Parts: sequence; C-alpha cells; structure tokens
Amino acid sequence: MKTLITNELFSDFIECRYRGYLKITGASGSKSDLVDVSGRLLEGYHSQAREHLLRAYRDEGKQVCTDVGLSVVLANRYDLAIDVTATDTNVSVRFDALMAAPGNASGSQPFYIPTVFVNNDKVSKEDELRLALCASVLIRWRACRPSFGRILHGSGFRIRKVKLARALEQADKVLEEIRALDERVPFASNVYEWTRHRYGLQLLAYVIHNIIELHIPQMKLSGSMLKLFHYDVGEPTINRLKRRAAELYQGGYEEIKKALLHGKLIHADETHMSTKGSNGYVWVFTSMEDVIYLWSATREGKVAEEFLSGFNGVLVSDFYSAYDSISCAQQKCLIHLIRDLNEDVLKEPFNEEMKTLVHEFAQLLKPIIETIDRFGLKSHFLKKHKVQVTRYYLDPS
Repeated sequence: MKTLITNELFSDFIECRYRGYLKITGASGSKSDLVDVSGRLLEGYHSQAREHLLRAYRDEGKQVCTDVGLSVVLANRYDLAIDVTATDTNVSVRFDALMAAPGNASGSQPFYIPTVFVNNDKVSKEDELRLALCASVLIRWRACRPSFGRILHGSGFRIRKVKLARALEQADKVLEEIRALDERVPFASNVYEWTRHRYGLQLLAYVIHNIIELHIPQMKLSGSMLKLFHYDVGEPTINRLKRRAAELYQGGYEEIKKALLHGKLIHADETHMSTKGSNGYVWVFTSMEDVIYLWSATREGKVAEEFLSGFNGVLVSDFYSAYDSISCAQQKCLIHLIRDLNEDVLKEPFNEEMKTLVHEFAQLLKPIIETIDRFGLKSHFLKKHKVQVTRYYLDPS
C-alpha cells in the first residue's frame, strides 16, 4: 500500500468517500471554513477531555502518561495513556486514550480499552467506526482483543460503552476499500472501455445522480455543467443521456424484477401523478428488500397483470378491483382497510352496527400489532393470536 492510513484519512473516507479519494491522491485542495472551524472545536474539546481524564486518574494515584508510542504503554503497564501513537508499514493511528481494564494482573498481558473523544453530545455511527479503527490496531499489534470500547463525549465528559463486534467488521471493510482505492485510480479514463458515445460513464452517472437523487431540473443542470466543467450540454443531450442510462440499467431492472417474482411477498399500489399538465400513474411493486416503480398513462389493470405474471407468492394490495384478477394468494392491506373503516364510521356516525364492527376489529388488531412491534414478524410469537382471529371470523354476532 502506498498511502499510510491515518485517523484523518479514515474519518474523511467514512464521512465522504470522494474527499477520502482526494486525500489519497494528494488533491484534497484547501479546507472549507466549516471544516476548519470543526477542526478547531475538536482540538479544543480534545484538550479539555485530556485534562479531565488526567486529573481524575492522578487524584486516584494511578500511573498516567501522554504522547508516547503504543510499545511504551504496553511495556510500562500504565493505567491511563493519552495521545498514544501506533505506526507500522500500513497504518499510523493516534489513540485519544487507552484505559487499563480493571483487574489487570501484574504477570499477565495488559488489557487496554480504546477510548475516543467526541465533542458532540450525540454519538454517531462514524464515531463508533473511529473507535473500531483503534481497536483493530490493538488487535493488529497483538496487544489485546477488546470486546468493547469507550467514547467520552459532550460537555459533561460522559462515557459511553460501545460493543465492538459489528463495528470492527464495518471498520475492516472500510480499510479494505481504502486499500483497494489506493491500488487503483477509479476516476482515470482507462478504467472503462472506449465507446462510440461522446460522453463517458462518469458524466452519465453525474447527470443521473443530479436528476434523480438531488432533484435538479434539467435546465439548471445544463447551466451548472457549463459553469463547473465548461461542458455545453443542452437539454436534448441530457435527454439522450437519460435514455442511455435506461438502456444501461435494463439488466439491473430485470434482476430486481426476477427477485420480486421469485419471492414470497409483493406489496403493490398505484397513485396518480401530473407533470406539466400531463396525467399518468406510478405503480410500485416491492418486497421487504427490492422495489420497482413503473409509469403508465392510465390506471388499467394490465400493468399489474403483465408485471405479476408468474408470481406465486402473497400479493398485498388495496381494494382496487384490478388486482382481483391476478391468480395468486392475496391479502388486503390493513392500512387501507383501517382508513376505509374510519371513513365509513365518519360518514355514518349513528350506525351502531358499523361502530361495533370497527371496535371489535380494533380490539383484534391492537395486540397483534403490539406483538409485531416487540418481536417482529416471527411466527413463533404471532401464532398465539390464531385463536382470537378464528373466533372473530366465526362469531355470528
């Protein structure tokens, strides 16, 4: 590996991969005012947290050290070490603090708990990944294998205990991505084969990202590309790029559709939409993992029939009659049912039979939802409600 992985590089990469890439290539440029202010705030908090820990440990008569290497800490078995560095051929990491675990025997290998300082009151996933980076270095040096770490955070210097098993896996993945990125140049022109198109895949990805993810209108996108890149890309060209992207992702669409049709569950719905005075409908077909959106000019049921052809799982839909013709097991959406029941009660406030029906259904559904909220969709916990459901349907009243 050519680039040494540091705390700063790791933090940049998990916060913004492109910024991490720029740092690897040495093209990071000047820092923004926001980054500069954030850095100064973090440095100030680091100094305060450092003094807070040193004072607490010294008051208890414990051994402390600052600004030393990891090998020195391990050799001298300090109770607290602050601003510890560990460097080898690939990684150079600074530990905000290492706390000796209680009960370290004098003759055994010392066990240290990695600790990071966070100036925010709320701890983020990125903070836990930074902690996991420190733990992975301890493991790499065969110093110890911590199962948890600590994050000292907020104005009150509160300490939060963090389990490291999952965070270590994620941190290792990030390290592998950084190493892979360092070994190649993903934005170079030789990554992709030459095509007959004037504009490459990177510009295509940029256009689609701006239109779909950032909701940038095409006219504004055309103007910003001219200003930023000096590319005179008009709206007709952007339309052609959109068609090209649709062709490019056709294979991905077919894979998602295949996964849905071979699955056990599909939720289906449709909604009206209007763009520039033109009416249409958007259909959604989704499982718990995949989703596909389709546009059609009308609400004709053939859209659902053609898409769901060959599906043998359970279809969950509203009460639109177009779904009734699809030959598979079906369940009506409870949210739509509850909405319709509430509307019927509001329309007929003096209909006692309707009010009784809605009340009994609510009594049946409430404990089922509570079970799902507590245990999830597990049949082991849901089967206890079968008796009440059967009784509800068989009760002649």
